[in-house]
Amino acid sequence: MSKTPPTQPDDSADDSMPMPGPAREYGGNLNLSSDGVPSSKGAPPGEGAKDLPPPPNFGKQMAQLVIIPAVIALIAIGLFAVFGSIAAAPDSMSDQLNRLRQSSGMGGNLIGGAQDPRYKDRCHAANHIAEMIATMEDPAERRRLSDELIKILSERVHPDEAELMTFMVMALGRLAQPGGLEAVMQHGGSNHARVREGVVGAVMNWSVADLEAARAALPMMTKLLADPNEPVRTQAAAAMWNLTKAGDTEAIAALREAMASFGRDPDGRDFAVTRRHAAMALAALGDEEAIVIVADTLLNRAALAEMSADVTGKTDTRMNAGEQERVIAMTLHFIARMKDPRIWERVKELADKDPSVNVRKAASQLLQEREKAR
Repeated sequence: MSKTPPTQPDDSADDSMPMPGPAREYGGNLNLSSDGVPSSKGAPPGEGAKDLPPPPNFGKQMAQLVIIPAVIALIAIGLFAVFGSIAAAPDSMSDQLNRLRQSSGMGGNLIGGAQDPRYKDRCHAANHIAEMIATMEDPAERRRLSDELIKILSERVHPDEAELMTFMVMALGRLAQPGGLEAVMQHGGSNHARVREGVVGAVMNWSVADLEAARAALPMMTKLLADPNEPVRTQAAAAMWNLTKAGDTEAIAALREAMASFGRDPDGRDFAVTRRHAAMALAALGDEEAIVIVADTLLNRAALAEMSADVTGKTDTRMNAGEQERVIAMTLHFIARMKDPRIWERVKELADKDPSVNVRKAASQLLQEREKAR
């Protein structure tokens, strides 16, 4: 079947169709001057002036050349500002939860310590949620958030996603809502030390919000006092200061073991800080040995100056004045529940004579608060 050849343009076609160009646009026998401005030169008499358009209005020219482009530019800038403000606006709690529900992709244990960006995004979302909790005052809203986090933690977080799990248990601890403590304690036996440390931190937060409810975690804290990782032991001992009561025989026995514990954890850290926190928890319960340690060592610069400053055992340096001050300040932070007069006599000496202004102020404030409480 033959094909019809394409139609060729006909050179004889009517050229009456309007063609673009200055002559057509200005509608007459029009010449252009050398500078491109329409001119009536050469037009028949009486026709040139009639065919030429009126000279352009100066105001109209300015509007076209300057004002309108400027307005367009301002509108564009305004749109960029609007979109920029939207992009810079902090994400809502709903946005963060949506990120938290997503997949972690390849997770956080890639070759060379790399992490999948999706996993990082989830960790950032969990951290932001934990920070936003401080601004939440509506009890119903806090309860809904806690229930949502419990669900995500149980269904969408892998046991090896240590950072993500840590942020989430800390968030539940700050919320301190029914059902949350049980979800937190389920991870007290995690294979990851950072998760176990996060669990202890969550229980400590809970004890501030609801001490009696937090005491349900006391058996788990007692076990963590013997954790192989030194920071976990230290956190657990600090938590026991608030959780333990005089009748908690198992917890008290574990604190005494921690106060006497020696050796090092897998990273080579000595248990010195654990021993201090255990002594402070026991001193608050009236333990004689612990009271002597607090009064004669932890609040005594001369005794601290003879102690090692390096818990790793790599050097044999002794505590300098700044390191002594840190230990004293930490001890004063836990002093309020201690009643023995020997401890408070040491606090009075610090308020009167310690070389550090900060220590003197902290000790004086404690003495004033104790007087008001009497």
